Amino acid sequence: MPEAGATAANLGSLTRATDPGVDWELDEDGDLIFPLRYTAGAGAVAQGIRLRALMIQGEWFADKNAGVDYFGSILGKKFDELSLQDIFRKVLTSTPGVDEIVLLTATFNRVTRTATINFRVRTEFGIIAGSIGGV
Repeated sequence: MPEAGATAANLGSLTRATDPGVDWELDEDGDLIFPLRYTAGAGAVAQGIRLRALMIQGEWFADKNAGVDYFGSILGKKFDELSLQDIFRKVLTSTPGVDEIVLLTATFNRVTRTATINFRVRTEFGIIAGSIGGV
């Protein structure tokens, strides 16, 4: 397993395709960090969850079905905790490296009219906890 922050030059051909615990490291905006470097272990799995949760269905040219159906199933709909949990359960379980969902909740803030998804997942690297807000 490579160390987080390792550069592409010293990792050879090891990629996310061969190891779910390795990925190119992205910044907070989802952009590649230069010089290119890898993130590994729990950081790579957490980044994978974030990327899957934020991808809008239809935005990736290679697979128009990939991503979350925000426009058809979430935005403009009445808050439905069970539906949101089901949508994000699929996001979590389809992320490479996630072994089990330990906790998954969906809450709605009536003042800001936003939903927040809180999760805790078990991976081979330990427990990862996080939230997806502003949905």
